[in-house]
Amino acid sequence: MEDGLVGLNLKQFSVLRVDSVKKAQEALTNGAFDLVLLKTLQAATRLSAIAEKSVLKVGELTVSLDDRRVHCADLEIILRRREFDALVFLMRHENKIISREMLITALGLQYEVSERAVDSQVARLRKKLFKATDSRVLIKTIYGIGYRLERSR
Repeated sequence: MEDGLVGLNLKQFSVLRVDSVKKAQEALTNGAFDLVLLKTLQAATRLSAIAEKSVLKVGELTVSLDDRRVHCADLEIILRRREFDALVFLMRHENKIISREMLITALGLQYEVSERAVDSQVARLRKKLFKATDSRVLIKTIYGIGYRLERSR
């Protein structure tokens, strides 16, 4: 996000100047703009944090964010765009329960898919990881809630 974002505070009918994404989020939380823009800024903040770290590693599974490649030991795992994005999100939250709704939001799919479509994405990703990692990295289903990425014991 660029510095110097200018927007209209609809509650007070005044122009609001914001110098950073964080200040923009505070302004949005306090009534400026709308919820969609707030969610967009929150996603941009998460993505900028993701960009800071270019390699993720869980066990032998390694993800290079710069060139969008996934490896387990010496084997490259070919993933679709959304499978890759889902894996990155799950790896960033290793051992934490991620709801389907959180995954939908993180992937920017709010208006495009149902929770069952996310289940299908995760099932394909799970199958590819299981085959490549010999079940050393698992995406577990937490019944009625979502998923958790963890190393097998």
